[in-house]
Amino acid sequence: MGWFSRGPGRKRSKPSEGKVPSKRRRQLAGFRKLTRATKSGSKDVARPLKALEASAGRIANRLDSNARLLQNVPRIDTNMIIQNKLLRMIADDLLAAVSPRYSEPKRLFGPHAQVYSQNYEDAMIGEIFTRIGFGSRRFVEIGVEDGHQNCTRMLLEHCGFSGVWVEMDPEACARIRTRFAAYIESGRLVLVEGMATAETINDLIPPEFRDVDLVSVDVDQNTTHVWRAMDLKARVACIEYNAAFPPMLDIETPYEAETVWDGGHIYGGSLKAIERIGAGKQMSLVGCDLHGVNAFLIADSEDLSKFSAPFTAENHFEPLRLQLVSERGHRRVKAS
Repeated sequence: MGWFSRGPGRKRSKPSEGKVPSKRRRQLAGFRKLTRATKSGSKDVARPLKALEASAGRIANRLDSNARLLQNVPRIDTNMIIQNKLLRMIADDLLAAVSPRYSEPKRLFGPHAQVYSQNYEDAMIGEIFTRIGFGSRRFVEIGVEDGHQNCTRMLLEHCGFSGVWVEMDPEACARIRTRFAAYIESGRLVLVEGMATAETINDLIPPEFRDVDLVSVDVDQNTTHVWRAMDLKARVACIEYNAAFPPMLDIETPYEAETVWDGGHIYGGSLKAIERIGAGKQMSLVGCDLHGVNAFLIADSEDLSKFSAPFTAENHFEPLRLQLVSERGHRRVKAS
């Protein structure tokens, strides 16, 4: 029932003027006085005009304040983005601090370092090599985008490694040729442009990179199939897994060479599938990153006693935590 609706046995009424705020009543009285004076031709309109001018000034000031507030909206939005990033990083640190799981000395969970990686792969890889040492200082990474952010750029630029990047996107490869020209010209970086499939992967990798310290595979849809087909020996492997599947399920997406990931939750393989494929390559699962994106394995010929056993998906599984993904530190510098 509205304010002016007629109730049972009641007459329609109008709001009492006593309900109007006193400031508003004074303004209304001034406007009415000005209207009467104007209609009667009276010359005594100075005071109402002055009051009207004052009201107009207040309205203008309020509009100016609103305009300044609107100008700050992008800044407010930027601040909110920064705060969200900080909250994600704090959540990461709190999770690591309060969970006994991450305080185990053999658990593969190093400092939250991000040199050029997205999911702390730099820290995880660094921690592994701290325990087992460097060997050939060679790497192969499949799926690097434009090289700005990946798993092996840190090794290339700061650890004296040489290696191979395989990327299918022509525009990304063009940027790599520009940004990393010095490494390519020196022979420390070999860029291979092409689509990695189970049928093509061994033709894409140069023969001199068949015995490496690290192999990394992240091609989304067919990651497990490509990794299984790779004919190379690696001491360490960083392999993307699909954390949508619980750790006890051994699942791989059906292989279709030309299929590209559609952004959905069905892609790659479960962590148990990674464990199984690794066992076939004489490698053991030793950990996953906190965000539930990559699995890390080391060759059985290395000292497994330095890592947390059992080397199973059930022990090392991390759920998908993409909401925590954030770039720590300063703006990433592009390679010259």
